[in-house]
Amino acid sequence: NAVWSADYKGQFHTRDERVCYPLTISDNYSRYLLECEGLIGPRYKETRAVFQKVFSEYGLPEAIRVDNGTPFSGKCPGGLSRLSVWWIQLGIIPERIDKGCPQQNGRHERMHRTLKEETLYPVSRDMQDQQKRFDLFRVDYNDNRPHEALGQDVPNAYYRKSTKPYRKKLKKPEYDRGYTVRHVRHSGEISFKGTMYSVTRLLTGQPVGLQEVADGKWKLSYSFHPIGILDLRKKRIIK
Repeated sequence: NAVWSADYKGQFHTRDERVCYPLTISDNYSRYLLECEGLIGPRYKETRAVFQKVFSEYGLPEAIRVDNGTPFSGKCPGGLSRLSVWWIQLGIIPERIDKGCPQQNGRHERMHRTLKEETLYPVSRDMQDQQKRFDLFRVDYNDNRPHEALGQDVPNAYYRKSTKPYRKKLKKPEYDRGYTVRHVRHSGEISFKGTMYSVTRLLTGQPVGLQEVADGKWKLSYSFHPIGILDLRKKRIIK
């Protein structure tokens, strides 16, 4: 539970022509496949619901490693998305791999290859049957399939639930004395030293922290997550 990996396996159509996006979540250390859920798209609401289910059953990881796609990452400063903001509020570090570098999530990608070989040839007649195949695969992968990296043992022999429980009530972040705190306005902006800076509406009403790191440059963070560098001379936030 130090680092989980999450991704959407490439979409496909079941035989009744419904599109299926498998969302997969695994524990990197043990290779334990926590979830494989077929969804109709990489949407925030459905993705969050799956993570809520997994958090409720297994507890919270320290970090979750993802790519730069929807709904894990966004185009606003710090790569924030609604999903990653929620993770941060839970105390989970969003780890993003570099663009075009799936090998940085290599063990998860290797699992995807096995998942595809064993559950998609041929595809099922509908989403319900396809989910049954995903569920059977997850049991087999965790309980029966030996892994070379685990000394030919199975993931279930190594995985233990997290000691960090999932709690629905979220706390706003707090900052140390060395930070200057500003609250994000409904416009998604903060006011600092007489200038308005655009952050993101995703953080409306939330406190962000500023810490001077060089002359005219301040590190901008949301909780422990870096958003960017606020440059007083250029009057904008730079990555």
